[in-house]
Amino acid sequence: VLRLMGTNDTSWNSMKTFLSKRGIRDEIATFDARSITPDIRDAVSKLLEKSAKSFEEKTAMRASQAAGPLATWVKANVKYSIVLEKIEPLEREQASLQKNLDKSQRRLEKVSTALDQVDRTVADLKAKFEKRTTEAARLKIEVDAAKETIDRAEMLLGKLEGEHGRWSEQVSQLSSELTMLPKFALLAAGFISYLSGASEDVRQNKMVEW
Repeated sequence: VLRLMGTNDTSWNSMKTFLSKRGIRDEIATFDARSITPDIRDAVSKLLEKSAKSFEEKTAMRASQAAGPLATWVKANVKYSIVLEKIEPLEREQASLQKNLDKSQRRLEKVSTALDQVDRTVADLKAKFEKRTTEAARLKIEVDAAKETIDRAEMLLGKLEGEHGRWSEQVSQLSSELTMLPKFALLAAGFISYLSGASEDVRQNKMVEW
């Protein structure tokens, strides 16, 4: 026990001092076999081989009630130390793999966060695109309606131009007739006043004369 826990003095007095320490039970119970160096393990293993009979639980129990469990504890820790030494490369590999796994997990979380951001950006762009597509469709409808209105207006203007020509001709004719109206009025008055009883030949002659 003393050698495993780093004490080279294995005399009886040293053992009594060690066992009389406060909290020694907890210290033994919580002992970490990883603290056993190869040199200490080899020294204890040789001692176990040399005094194998003394480390049998029944033999140790004859010496002390505490000696039996401590003998078992020593042998168990030596075996456990050997197991730890054998699995140490595996533990290092496991630690390395765990470190890489943690690193990969952090990278995955970053990528996942970035992907979420991309998804939100794509959704935002999609919403904007749909909105602009809707606005474009509405504008197209309005443009088509305006074009149809312009086409109808141009057709109406074409018709009005034809009507304008006819109206201009009629206005010109009416203006000409209005110019001649006083003369026609004088002729009519002369016919009524002076030629009401005359023959057609006389009327025609007077018409040319007037």
